[in-house]
Amino acid sequence: MDSNIVIIRGGTRLVQAQMLSALAQFFPDTDYEKEVEMPSANLPEIPLHRVNTGVSSIVGPENGERPGGFILVVDGAALLEVSWQMSLSSRL
Repeated sequence: MDSNIVIIRGGTRLVQAQMLSALAQFFPDTDYEKEVEMPSANLPEIPLHRVNTGVSSIVGPENGERPGGFILVVDGAALLEVSWQMSLSSRL
């Protein structure tokens, strides 16, 4: 695989925080934190579970240094979190 993988998961870390962390890691010359407003609302409990596949890392040691660009993977819990935040902000 010649692409770098950014994986965003729902759970204890906010999706926006994970995205900013990935941007800072892979694109350190750009300051995204000044442009993004972090939500402060408490997140609802999302009733999903993880499946243990026995794989310790799906990205590999050279992730972030491959020439093939970037692939963004967002799990279902993270999508629910963003959807909930967007729904909440539209009501305010």
